[in-house]
Amino acid sequence: MDHNRGRRPFHFLAAWLTHPDFGNVVNNSWNIQTSWTEGLSTFKDHIKDWNRSMFGNIFKRKQKILRRLQGITSSLIYNSNPFLDKLQQDLWREYEDILIQEEILWFQKSRCKWIEFGDRNTKFFHGSTMIRRRRNKIVSLQDDNGNWVTDKATLENIFNQPDKIGEVNETLITLIPKVDHVTHLKQLRPISLSLFWGDTVPITSSSPKKSSTLCDKKKGKKGWMAIKIDLEKAYDRLKWSFISDTLMDIGLPQMFIKLILNCISTAKMRVLWNGEELEEFSPLRGIRQGDPISPYIFVLCIERLSQLIGAAMDHKFWKPIRLKKDGPPISHLCFADDLILFAEASLDQANVINKCLETFCESSGQKVSKEKTRIFFSKNVGHNVRTEISNTLQFARTDDLGKYLGVPIFHSKVSRNTFEDIINKLNTRLNSWKASSLSLAGRVTLSAYLPSSTCDMIDRKCRNFFWGDTEQSKKIHLLNWKKVYEPKNSGGLGIRHASQMNKAFMMKAGWGLVEKKDALWVRILRSKYGSGNNVIPRVERKRSNSNLWKGICQLWPEVQRHWDTGKLQELLPEDVVKKIVAISPPSPWKGTDHLAWGLTPDGLFNTKSAYQSLSEGQHTPNIVFRQVWNWQGPERIRTFLWLVAHNALLTNSERRRRHLTNDDSCPRCHHHDETVIHVLRDCSYAQCIWKYLLPLPPIL
Repeated sequence: MDHNRGRRPFHFLAAWLTHPDFGNVVNNSWNIQTSWTEGLSTFKDHIKDWNRSMFGNIFKRKQKILRRLQGITSSLIYNSNPFLDKLQQDLWREYEDILIQEEILWFQKSRCKWIEFGDRNTKFFHGSTMIRRRRNKIVSLQDDNGNWVTDKATLENIFNQPDKIGEVNETLITLIPKVDHVTHLKQLRPISLSLFWGDTVPITSSSPKKSSTLCDKKKGKKGWMAIKIDLEKAYDRLKWSFISDTLMDIGLPQMFIKLILNCISTAKMRVLWNGEELEEFSPLRGIRQGDPISPYIFVLCIERLSQLIGAAMDHKFWKPIRLKKDGPPISHLCFADDLILFAEASLDQANVINKCLETFCESSGQKVSKEKTRIFFSKNVGHNVRTEISNTLQFARTDDLGKYLGVPIFHSKVSRNTFEDIINKLNTRLNSWKASSLSLAGRVTLSAYLPSSTCDMIDRKCRNFFWGDTEQSKKIHLLNWKKVYEPKNSGGLGIRHASQMNKAFMMKAGWGLVEKKDALWVRILRSKYGSGNNVIPRVERKRSNSNLWKGICQLWPEVQRHWDTGKLQELLPEDVVKKIVAISPPSPWKGTDHLAWGLTPDGLFNTKSAYQSLSEGQHTPNIVFRQVWNWQGPERIRTFLWLVAHNALLTNSERRRRHLTNDDSCPRCHHHDETVIHVLRDCSYAQCIWKYLLPLPPIL
């Protein structure tokens, strides 16, 4: 018996929602007349009692029904019994309900929200849960002297020592490993698992496109530098007084500020250690990771640094970078705690940057990690200047800033090796999904301007995963992959071709040049490549094209679409066609025009319509496949019917066609060739099953 079971926190099981009595339990146990906390506590106690007495253990119920079904089946072999027939049907229905509850249970525990539910991927969900639990379980750590600590009580006692709690950020509740094999507390990421109401809305303030473009500037008399700042434990170091000043500076109501500060400062924390709750403690600073309001608070606070930099620019202290003489000045890019600073490469500018960072850190509680922060210099900066600036800022120099928001910052010509990391990540993700644990329908669910070789590699990896290939064994590919790429109503599965999807993303970037004229990245590109200020920009190839601009130029004809005179001539008289073609495109001298993407009903751009436009007219709809996908049934059955419609089941006839066997006869009746239609309809065994499932009405 697990004596620590009572220390485990309450978890709501989604499978409870499938029980017909659950609604009554909620209505009878939910009472918040006294207080919200007491009402919630009472509700949890009632649900726990109901779970033990009524809902029960899913796995034990499953085994019990299987034993009963086995006994009934044994009895019906010898003689017919109407009572047992009805009982068997009832038990089968109950067994189906339990299977659904079991899959919901493992689906919830596995935290795999990207896979199709209702497809009996229970084996995969179970495996994902076990892997996650093994990875998150902590059995030993090294102390400051390098000695391994394995005693459970000693490990738990770590969190009763303030200096040790500081190593894991003071605000943690659950600890997520940053690496595969944890040896120190610093390798654990604290995430809050408090009860929150509402959803988190992502906050976007920058784009990786900008950083790649800005780091391309290398020529000219003046040298430039880019500094990639790393803030140590950014969420956990924020001073509550700084948060209060920031909210007051914005002009929020006092009552609202007080409410937010109470949410932050009154939190009571417990460390969730290997699934068990430890002693409670209270934080003294910082905001909780995992709290939906935390990103908003942090962005507002980091905006104070932007204001500080802006003030330095206004007083001509900070000299920002410009890609063109008339281009927009760029001093910094900021996305939450991911910061890149841009300035002229000089000792004076290094001192200005140092002063701004010190002022911000002193008031906010933030700390710049000197070990992880890096400086990148343009090629025209001398060695002595680089050394002086690096020593002044105490930041290490680098020739490669690595990634910004997960996207590589390009410093040289893009090649296949540039995107090798994408292929490695794809391999890791596909291997973790374990094709053997997923049905075909489950694998269907998972499936910068990239070079064609990279796109081909992505398609090949996805194709092998789809058919279940591994490094150890190869599976039979039942259909040509080009057919799988087609839309569902044309006989495919709607899986998108990597190169075509890449082109659709370039069309999105091209459309952004038109639609988001005031966006920073658009102003930078328009200025750098001389696209002008008109509604429709000039998009032309230049000698020094960036990788992004090459992609936009290649797909620009698809974005700047013209009249299809062929279709017009089929539908309208010639004189009407001439008048339509004579209509000029949008122009700033003819008043305000309304911008609309012509391939969607609402005029808004989306990558789906762009992708479809690239393959327009290549696929013919088929009513059979439309009926297959419109059928309201389990995804695995619809995928099976899709294979049937293609006559792609691996029957003996198909195996003989592929030279895998010499015998194409049916292994059950031994009278006919085993074709798809024979297996599903004409075989005597299949006919018996159909008669049992769909009995003929009695003849009157």
